[in-house]
Amino acid sequence: MKTLFVIGLILFTFGRGSVFAQKNGVSASPCSTEGLKLIAREELANVLKGSEIPGVTAAIYIPTRFRRPVAIASGWSDYAAERQMMPDNRILAGSIGKTFYAAAALRLIDKGKLELDKTIADYLPTANIPAADRVTVRMLLSHRTGYGEYDAVFMEDLIKDPTRVRVLDDWVGPLRRNQSTKPGEFRYSDINFVILAHIIDRVAGTPATNFINSQFLKPYRLRDTEPSNQRKVAGLVQGYAGPKNFFGRDTMIDTGSLIYNPQFESGGGGYVSNSADLARWITLFGTSTLFSLDRWNEASTPTHKDEKKDTAYGLGIHIDSTPLGIAYGHSGYIPGYVSWARWYEKQSIAVAIQTNTSDHERLSWDGYDVSDRIVKRVDMACHKQK
Repeated sequence: MKTLFVIGLILFTFGRGSVFAQKNGVSASPCSTEGLKLIAREELANVLKGSEIPGVTAAIYIPTRFRRPVAIASGWSDYAAERQMMPDNRILAGSIGKTFYAAAALRLIDKGKLELDKTIADYLPTANIPAADRVTVRMLLSHRTGYGEYDAVFMEDLIKDPTRVRVLDDWVGPLRRNQSTKPGEFRYSDINFVILAHIIDRVAGTPATNFINSQFLKPYRLRDTEPSNQRKVAGLVQGYAGPKNFFGRDTMIDTGSLIYNPQFESGGGGYVSNSADLARWITLFGTSTLFSLDRWNEASTPTHKDEKKDTAYGLGIHIDSTPLGIAYGHSGYIPGYVSWARWYEKQSIAVAIQTNTSDHERLSWDGYDVSDRIVKRVDMACHKQK
């Protein structure tokens, strides 16, 4: 019954947007705030039919047309409390957090405090990190260190003691246990950005999160975005990871706190946000507002291409070939939550989508596919009107 009720709520929520639009004449002005909301609702409704995801938020941002993103929400932020998802609800952003650390590194390069082609050993000489004298900052930013992901020992410890605060030795442990590093080889790994975060700490003379806050979050008024480095995260909605996830339970929040300490992500993610803030953030990143044009040219140059998936990786950012042209962005996963954020260069439109489940049996669609469809319609509505 709960599933049927949720589906009904989703369809009712999206459906009443169409009725509202018709009654208020919004259909005659498709590039209005309500017109964009209607587009987002309709495209999400197409993928949510029959879906069992708890809730979803989405935001569209056209900086040349609107002062702020247009955001919508549907479904539940908490099943048990029967609390509806709201557009400004906060969700863990997972690996999208890498873009904050990448932006910090690029700004420090602009300031002359960091160099792309200096090595880990130049900045962390006593850290005992394998191949530290051969792995450069550029390699960390582009995942071309050859470092692998977390190993079984790390994951077993995370499952056994999920609330413990991790330190550098924990994150570097998998590299020390596996000495087959091949600098230059592309291997997407959170460990790359964990090490980068520690380099930023050292170079900035303050924790990387403090630097990101002072340089980006405060100046650009990203008020709903902050580090997620403790179990109690203000305003975080309930997350559903599915009963088969490695923590062995579905809900990720118990008595107001996460069952794990999200601090284990460190530079690999480590931020909570909402769709509106993420849409603004990816716009700032993709328009080179956060750093110099020279840095953007380096960040947006592919260092690794996956021809089968029409995607490439630059410096802390995905470079995707979409049906609408090149898009820059990042997706993010952490138990209970999944997010997507993209800036479409040709259309000058950003879209961010977040959901409070990481359960593959519930989440049967890709947020990027939905983003593509939303942008195609928004572009027609706002830029190609006759």
